[in-house]
Amino acid sequence: MQFLYHYIHSGKKPPHLIGLYNSRSVEKFEQDLRFIKKKNLDRISKKMRFSVISFDDGLTTCFEQTIELLKKYQLEATFFIVTNTLNNKALAHEHLSSLIAHLLKTKYTSQKSISQIESILSISLTQNIRSLTKEIRLLPQKNIDELCKSIQLDAQDYLDREKPYLTNCQIEKLIEGGFTIGAHSCSHPNFAEISLEEQIYETIESAKLIQKNFGLKKIPFAFPYLRVPDNPVYFSEIKKTGLISEFYGQHGLIWDKSLPFIPRISIEAENAELPINVILKKEKKIQRKRFVKTLNRKIKSFI
Repeated sequence: MQFLYHYIHSGKKPPHLIGLYNSRSVEKFEQDLRFIKKKNLDRISKKMRFSVISFDDGLTTCFEQTIELLKKYQLEATFFIVTNTLNNKALAHEHLSSLIAHLLKTKYTSQKSISQIESILSISLTQNIRSLTKEIRLLPQKNIDELCKSIQLDAQDYLDREKPYLTNCQIEKLIEGGFTIGAHSCSHPNFAEISLEEQIYETIESAKLIQKNFGLKKIPFAFPYLRVPDNPVYFSEIKKTGLISEFYGQHGLIWDKSLPFIPRISIEAENAELPINVILKKEKKIQRKRFVKTLNRKIKSFI
């Protein structure tokens, strides 16, 4: 079991993240750490040789808001990096979509400007920022480029000013502090929507870059969107490289060792405001239902 976070906020949420998901506040994150320590959940994970806490996407908010707290409670964590964004080289597609949605909702409020943008997008700007971000994410790249030009959004300028992603220097400090660095693909695609060849490329190339930049031997890998490939050829091909120490993916509470990946529990979205003990109780109920359904299917197959 591994608890999954993307970022921790201290009040104001960054424009490139505000349209994507609810997140934990610093205060709630510290409550989580207290609970994990009190219930010895970190020891259970250590026995299985993985961190109980992880952060996806390599965002600087994790570096700024969490390190001292993790050290305070003597807890390990793994930081999974999207390598195309490392050192603020590029703005991830979903983060660019959130930034566009934020600008549209805050700066383009006159009826004339709304009508002009809506003619480009063919979607309504009156919906909430999360729904708008979701629709922008689905737009073809050509439309997004045209939209950025229309609203005078320079993604590179935003990267240079805000520096939303971790740098080599920050990652080296994390490694020195005893934290684990993992790969989270090159471009953060949904593995359920790309070919086997692309899945293998995204995994190997991201792991190679992490390995090369930081002198690491084997790299843990977390699947974007928790989407685990269902083709066994993927795992056999990756195993041949000797690059990956373990895989993380698919939402779940209990690790079945017959599976080639370790499940994770998201502490965001609908779970963002819930105490961690309530989230665990909820997950146990879901797990029980899954078990009963599986059992019923097996029974029916014998009747």
